[in-house]
Amino acid sequence: MNIGINLLRFDPTKNIGGNYTYAFNIVQSLIQNKSNMYYLFLTDRNKEMFAFKADNIKCICLKSKKNIISKIFAENLFIEKQIKHLELEIFFSPCFLLPFRKLKIKSVVTIHDLNFRHFSQGFFKDIYKNILYRLTIRNSSAITTVSEFTKLDLCSFVPGFEGKIKVVYNGCNMTLESFDKSNHDSFERRYSIDYPYFLAISHYEHKNAELAIKAFALSKDKLSEQHQLIITGARHKLKEKLKTIAREEKVEKDIVFIDYVENEYIQSMYYGAKLFLFPSLFEGFGIPVIESMNMGCPVIASNNSSIPEVVGDAGILLDTGDVSQWSRFIIELSSNNDKMTSLREKGFLRASMFNWNESAIELMKIFKEVLDNKKKEQKIG
Repeated sequence: MNIGINLLRFDPTKNIGGNYTYAFNIVQSLIQNKSNMYYLFLTDRNKEMFAFKADNIKCICLKSKKNIISKIFAENLFIEKQIKHLELEIFFSPCFLLPFRKLKIKSVVTIHDLNFRHFSQGFFKDIYKNILYRLTIRNSSAITTVSEFTKLDLCSFVPGFEGKIKVVYNGCNMTLESFDKSNHDSFERRYSIDYPYFLAISHYEHKNAELAIKAFALSKDKLSEQHQLIITGARHKLKEKLKTIAREEKVEKDIVFIDYVENEYIQSMYYGAKLFLFPSLFEGFGIPVIESMNMGCPVIASNNSSIPEVVGDAGILLDTGDVSQWSRFIIELSSNNDKMTSLREKGFLRASMFNWNESAIELMKIFKEVLDNKKKEQKIG
């Protein structure tokens, strides 16, 4: 099979979150199948983000454009031209939507969430996404979502296409077995961490790190020892907003803001945390939850969107409208080793259910199914 993979829209200068984690790992797992040839559609700016070494891949690069309109049209024309030139059979878009016009070959797209339906990203961006998502849903041969929640959200958004939507869960490649524990001391020195800490992330506003700060402030003086709260990913205006909240709650000296955690320290970040606080207001999946569980860090998370589906019974699920409840569980778990141990064990078991190689196998089944349907259509025609 000749498979084209659309990685054009990744930008190394912007927040690298769950979409990149998915794309990198799913491509890395797909190319283990040596019976296929994979053509990676990249730009001169992002090609180092997908520097795989394998005989069955070829990188097709497009020169980056700064103007967003020029960029979109250049990508559309580039994809159509390369599909014909390379004689591709399947075009897979792991994170971004399909070109405006329906492709002349079979296409599969992964839709992670419909965040823009629930939290505005700006008037024009909302309109653009609304149109493009509808076109993609109609024009694609098959759609995968990363959770049942996103599948239901998609079916509600554009009814009538349920038959071509399948759930393929995300995976996780972090494990305690692959972790060098000697790296953890270096992590704490690197980021000036002096006490036991709780962890929260805040790449975007809907991650709701504000609640983590307020719950920490309520808990701080009731804990048996001094703790810090580590917040990663917050930058620019969001970081300043969170710092203001920390000052108002009188915990600014107990919070460490880390703009960006280098790859070599991500496992250490989870490994050392006493609890992972994940009060997100919306998730299509929630990869950090699984990463935390795999590194033995118990999870307290919100009970909305896809999060209960991913966490199962392996974490504490709470309403984001009740800060006192979050504080109560932070205090209770921090002083109860038996409950912490139980959550760790459940977390390891739950996280083992999410595997990138299994995800790639399921995705390959969908590719083959789509091509088989094409052959049936040709016979009928």
